[in-house]
Amino acid sequence: MTTDAVFWTHGAEPLVGRQALADAFAPFFENFLFIQDYDCHELIVRGDRAFVRGLERNKRIPHDGGEAVIVKQRAFSVLHRSANGQWRFSRGMSNKPAEE
Repeated sequence: MTTDAVFWTHGAEPLVGRQALADAFAPFFENFLFIQDYDCHELIVRGDRAFVRGLERNKRIPHDGGEAVIVKQRAFSVLHRSANGQWRFSRGMSNKPAEE
């Protein structure tokens, strides 16, 4: 993530900044094993920017042995390539797809 990363998720306030993202996700990772499968539908690279759009399937497995839950969501992200060539997420948006 870039230091100024901004992520919007369905039904939640925006997460602004790398530290805000870390703080928001820390309790989640303390309680769940997280496995993500991503189907990329589109990838556009223009210089030091990349745009990616696809479908995430996020599997949450409780560390306490409870039932696993799979959540599907659409995702759109903007990445930035830094001077050292490393790609980092800088913007992101996700929302729930229509019910199947």
